[in-house]
Amino acid sequence: MWTKVFWKDAIERGVKTAAQSLLALVVVFNITEASANWADYLAGVGIAVGLSFLTSILSSLVGDSRSASALPVADQPAPVPPPR
Repeated sequence: MWTKVFWKDAIERGVKTAAQSLLALVVVFNITEASANWADYLAGVGIAVGLSFLTSILSSLVGDSRSASALPVADQPAPVPPPR
């Protein structure tokens, strides 16, 4: 959890969560600029992002601690040397 890779993963997941949740709110509630209560919608997005970061932190306890994913790191196959 204390690696640069972990935080890059977590931030990427947080940004994706923010975009997805805001888009979902816009579509579900048919938000227009005139009718929007943006403070409430952004609070909802903030909660979703906070949960995303919490999930990333908890996932580091299950999977690879250097990653925000709950899945273990797949073994990388040995490189194949180029033909001579």
